[in-house]
Amino acid sequence: MLTISSRFAMEMDRVIASAELTQAAFEIAKHDLSGFRSKHDVAPSVKTVHQKVQLVQSNMPILDGIYLSACAQFELVVRELI
Repeated sequence: MLTISSRFAMEMDRVIASAELTQAAFEIAKHDLSGFRSKHDVAPSVKTVHQKVQLVQSNMPILDGIYLSACAQFELVVRELI
């Protein structure tokens, strides 16, 4: 039972990390990058993330996927415990 619960905790940490990553991407997309002229190595990646997230009209499908993943992990744990 401890193995099942520790694996579930690890999976929930991954779900939380996915939700936080999604939130961070949507925070980046809120900013105007027209004056962003950085020559830093991450600048192209930031611009790509900004552009791609702005194409998504709503973050609901992404958040729905994260929610469904959490539900599936919970269902798996219940089945394993039974």
